[in-house]
Amino acid sequence: MNLLIGGGELYTWGSNENGCLGIGSIDVLHSPERVQGPFSESPVDQVSCGWKHTAAISEGKILTWGWGGSHGTFSEDGHSSGGQLGHGNDVDYIQPTIVNFGENVKALQVSCGFNHTALAVTECAATLFALELNRS
Repeated sequence: MNLLIGGGELYTWGSNENGCLGIGSIDVLHSPERVQGPFSESPVDQVSCGWKHTAAISEGKILTWGWGGSHGTFSEDGHSSGGQLGHGNDVDYIQPTIVNFGENVKALQVSCGFNHTALAVTECAATLFALELNRS
């Protein structure tokens, strides 16, 4: 379970298989605990929960954690069904970790499914302004 407070604080509790609560451990929580890490410095704008993974947007960045698929429930020939965290592997992450999309990409909306994640983004073009002084 996740709860997002108006000030951008994220609280989680419940089953913590594969670190899906993002508290830095796999301990079960019977009452709400604030997710720290990068969210101590910047507020959470949106959060979405999957089967055993979680994704959040904070200041235009996407962060994911939980089951990466490493102990593939749907494993076939040694390959898992994972990768839903977006880190280029199927490793479990027990703390919120930034997904690298490059510097000019801003996350707008995220949605987690059973073992996949969808993200809407916008590309922010860098603009350079030059000021020319007219010297007479």
